[in-house]
Amino acid sequence: ELEILSKDGKRIALEVRTRLVLKDGRPVAVHGIGRDITEKKRIEKALKESEELYRLVTENVMHHIWIASSDGEIQFANNRCLEFFGCSLEELKKQGLHRMFHPDDLPKFLTEFSSSLKGKKIFCMEARLRSSHGDYLWHAIRCVPRLDENNRVINLFGTNTDINEKKQLELELSHLAKYDTLTGLINRSHFMSTLRELTQKAEKNPDFKFALLFLDLDRFKIINDTFGHSIGDEVLKIVAKRLKRCVRPNDVIARLGGDEIVILLNGIKSRDDVLDIVERILKTINQSFNIKGHEIFTSASVGVVFSDDEIKRPEDYLRDADLAMYRVKEKGRAVYEVFTPQMRNQSINFLQLDADLRRSINNDDFRVFYQPIMDLQNNE
Repeated sequence: ELEILSKDGKRIALEVRTRLVLKDGRPVAVHGIGRDITEKKRIEKALKESEELYRLVTENVMHHIWIASSDGEIQFANNRCLEFFGCSLEELKKQGLHRMFHPDDLPKFLTEFSSSLKGKKIFCMEARLRSSHGDYLWHAIRCVPRLDENNRVINLFGTNTDINEKKQLELELSHLAKYDTLTGLINRSHFMSTLRELTQKAEKNPDFKFALLFLDLDRFKIINDTFGHSIGDEVLKIVAKRLKRCVRPNDVIARLGGDEIVILLNGIKSRDDVLDIVERILKTINQSFNIKGHEIFTSASVGVVFSDDEIKRPEDYLRDADLAMYRVKEKGRAVYEVFTPQMRNQSINFLQLDADLRRSINNDDFRVFYQPIMDLQNNE
């Protein structure tokens, strides 16, 4: 191959073939044929540049790039993909990409992979992939089927993008939206959603029963004022741990705020079972708290309400348990009280009486008919 200049000054690539012309065994001439391969050389150069660009892209992007046949066999994987899995291309071909998925995410991937082949459509999903260190990291997976001129799938082009930090942040935000940061118990919002679900379940299934406990720590304000809020926070943390040991795995404990804690006992068999749990709770809270050299004692007042045949809103159960708890406070604390409808009636009557008295004072409805004046010296 050589280059020549044409008469108009352009370079032309030639492929030249020659042979000697012999006469009486002696070379007398050279016979040559030249073929213009300028276009061929241009195409070869463009192909080489394209391959180099493809290599630069596949080996320098932050994504895993892979190509799989329609039966799932890996045909290509870039270096970043192989480095993540910690194996060679041959090893990846033997193991198969599906073995790199978290067991919980593999079924969805296989379903999406199959649907992509049948429907000749792109699919995207999030899944955990096993790294060379053995831990599973979240990735966004995108897979595109490559079709031939007859619209048949030749293979699938896939990318895996690391979204583990984003996913962890989402999980943390989701946790913060549902759980109390101090105690690790669920928060009020999540608790009310759970209570609403159980209320609906109890309405549909008369045999399903639950109980709600409303717990308030006695003299907690004194602990905060005496030792500081940091000690008070430690008390709440310890209380949360103790309560978890008192209930069953499927029961729910939540912190509403301050020292108010509610406990939802799921699927109870009898009232006696619930009251046994309440007794354990009172006993464990009564034990001393040793925090930073301080021995601290507190107790709990607990209001109890049982689900019954009466249809109630979640807010009604919380209100009734709260009423029962405050009845304990009135009686002297450190015990429990089971809600009865009379408590609600008494509360309504008290509020009505309070409102009537305030209205009467404002309307000047009271008249003084007798007002004794006492001498404090001789009580006369």
